[in-house]
Amino acid sequence: MKSSLIAAAGAAAVIFFQTPLQGGQNPAEETLKGLHCEILDDAQGIPHIKADGEDAVFGCYGYVHARDRAWQMDYFRRTAQGRTAELLGTESIRADFLMRLLGIYDRAKKLFEGLNAEQKSRLWAYAHGVDLGMAEAIKRGSYEFRKFGYFPDPWKPQDSVAILLLESFDQTRDPFETQMSEADELKNFGPNAASLFDRNGIPWNTAVLKPGEYPPSAADSANGSPKLSIQNELTAARKSLIQDLPELMPYLGDGSNNWVIAPSRSENGNTWLANDPHLALVHPPFWHWVHLKSPALDVIGAAVPGLPLIASGTNRNVSWGLTNSFLEASRVIFVPNSELNTASTHTPLIWFRFFGIQLPFFFQSFHRTAQNFPVLPLPSPKGQSMVLLWSGFDLNSQEVGAFLGMMSVDSARKMDSALSQIGVPSWNFVFADGKGEIGYRAIGRVGRNTQSRAYGIPTESLENHSAGLAFPEILNAEEMPHVFQPAHGYVVTANNRQWPSDSKFDPGRGQATSFRAYRIENLINPDPSVKHTLESIQKIQCDQFVTDASFLVPKLMPFLDTGSGFRPELRETPAIEALTHWDYESGVDCKACAVYRRWMDRLLADAHLDENALYRILSTQDFNWVPNLVEIIQKDFRAALDDLKIGANGDLPNWGSLHLAYFDHIAGAQYFKARPISTGGDDNTVNPGGGSFVAGIFRHQHGASQRLIVELSADQPPAVYHVLAGTNLDQKNRKLGDPDGEWERWANCGLQRRLFPLENWSGAVELKF
Repeated sequence: MKSSLIAAAGAAAVIFFQTPLQGGQNPAEETLKGLHCEILDDAQGIPHIKADGEDAVFGCYGYVHARDRAWQMDYFRRTAQGRTAELLGTESIRADFLMRLLGIYDRAKKLFEGLNAEQKSRLWAYAHGVDLGMAEAIKRGSYEFRKFGYFPDPWKPQDSVAILLLESFDQTRDPFETQMSEADELKNFGPNAASLFDRNGIPWNTAVLKPGEYPPSAADSANGSPKLSIQNELTAARKSLIQDLPELMPYLGDGSNNWVIAPSRSENGNTWLANDPHLALVHPPFWHWVHLKSPALDVIGAAVPGLPLIASGTNRNVSWGLTNSFLEASRVIFVPNSELNTASTHTPLIWFRFFGIQLPFFFQSFHRTAQNFPVLPLPSPKGQSMVLLWSGFDLNSQEVGAFLGMMSVDSARKMDSALSQIGVPSWNFVFADGKGEIGYRAIGRVGRNTQSRAYGIPTESLENHSAGLAFPEILNAEEMPHVFQPAHGYVVTANNRQWPSDSKFDPGRGQATSFRAYRIENLINPDPSVKHTLESIQKIQCDQFVTDASFLVPKLMPFLDTGSGFRPELRETPAIEALTHWDYESGVDCKACAVYRRWMDRLLADAHLDENALYRILSTQDFNWVPNLVEIIQKDFRAALDDLKIGANGDLPNWGSLHLAYFDHIAGAQYFKARPISTGGDDNTVNPGGGSFVAGIFRHQHGASQRLIVELSADQPPAVYHVLAGTNLDQKNRKLGDPDGEWERWANCGLQRRLFPLENWSGAVELKF
């Protein structure tokens, strides 16, 4: 394999490429021959790319992605292909099997073939650049390729499409995992489970769209309470599914925030956009930041390595950000086995690494229906099988290719139109332009539900899906959740419901509990006289107020006094005092935080409740739902103190001493270790600190993978403020405790103003193809 040669050419460095990685033919080699671009890596670690044509800029885009994140890109591709066990061994065989079951990579090949000539040309150019960048990364000594002892395969355009589908599927699992949870709720609480867990009537329940921004329900077809679908015990099935699926993509987090503020709500009369996607806190980070400049593009922002798309960022005129919509783009159903006679059978051969050698493994067979839906190999009622319906299985190529057009739009209205053409499920986008227009639109293929679906997992006939659709009907662009120029001057999305309960359409029940959306809306403040600045927006983005505790703690504390029969021990008094006088802030010095979070985790698990159901019981004092709830509340409070090793004197630890972010490597903590850093935040704060309690430590595993704020005005270029949860360049030696390092800047919610637009390209390196 020949790699690049770097030579001096006068005062400028020029990179000449002889050949990319060996194997395969890429037509972009001829298309790009003789073209060039300039690459400037600024002092903040952000690469800026400038070229005279679109193919050249996409070629250099691929080069920079692979130069900075070569192994991560290959890992994403292998995940989509079902080939991670070749690197990670037997622990990844089940995940690889599930990817083969889904068939994402085969679908990506077909979708790429259906793209138009221009879209194919961009992806071929990007792929050619990736090969060159990977060669450069290997020449520089990529530590992961050395660790695992292999060279990557050449990049193909369908690899990028496959990563898009992989991320889409990973972000649309919640609706069918919610059905699994509902099956457990039906088992625990019977037919009335739906009313116990209903979000309607809960004070923090808030929807993205407000009155006047959605079609109301007809009087005779109100959504009302969902119907029930009683089925056999499925606890084992749910646990198996949740255990295996997170291995597909190690980045799914507990949500995201984004919002836009119109000039009417801004102190200086400009528009503002804020976006902080919440994903797993890992290394290398999920996002890679880059600036692209060509005749059609002048855009900066975050992309997934392997995807030539700015998913969150800004060009000179329009800014955009995204969150997971959790709209119902996936479902599971039970199908009578008698209807699966024509299902195809597949027995995948999976290679796995074993003490440095590759061994073959024939895993269990799987089945796909005649309509190509995967049959999940999970426990099901007798005579039935569980089938997965995902709207991404039915994408057409132009619904995928439409993503490439959004980076160059020059107005909010055109962004709304561009987003309406994207069928990949399913994200919430907010957007704004310098002229003062703002908007929101959910994208993707989403089921057209005018009534709440049955609670749990229904039994259906495949004849209902004979047309090959994942759902009988799909919402059209006008029906999808959206609003343009909202009257109140802002839009907030934080994985909460898009439509309230009186809407014509039902969004499903996969959305997150809306603590964060409720808090953000209150901080933006519905009072139109409240105006916002960079400082106030950054304060909202970094808010660590524990909203759920502010509602639940006052209702729980009466059960920890003597009037309820509780007899506090000496060591328990400080914890009770801390909770009683808590201001609900979750900074690193918080004394009540560890007690509350551990208590709440135990309580919800032992009582089989969520926050909505717990609040409903405590508010109505209807303990018939959980007759021994008071006993559980008291028992779990004491157990939480035991878990935290609270001694006889009752000394409480600071939150920061137990709440730690490790930023494990995506290959696994066992391969590349690093010391953790202390962080604030909690599961349901705007600036989240989500994670799990392991060996006496709250591992902060999910949080803001980046924070972005953009100010847009009519007469000035956008002002871009940003921080990434890590470094743009994948590097082995992480100094998480460095007070001047990227991780500490992120932990302290520090933002840097990015160099955009860039006018001075002095010092750029010329890359010639």
